[in-house]
Amino acid sequence: NTVLTPSYKLLNGPVVYRPNEANWEIAIQGRNLADEFYSDYRFAGSEGGTVVGFLQPPREVIGRFTYRF
Repeated sequence: NTVLTPSYKLLNGPVVYRPNEANWEIAIQGRNLADEFYSDYRFAGSEGGTVVGFLQPPREVIGRFTYRF
């Protein structure tokens, strides 16, 4: 048995700064920026209405510096 999951909206995206003809870049990426509490899969067990689901991570912000040589 599957359980209906309420709708949710995810906001993800990167911002990258890379100067012209430079061999480096700086990036910031966000995942789940709206900080939605959700699970991407739910299953209702046959005993007592137990619901099992996999919760997804809260808001994440990741910084990255890349140098190419």
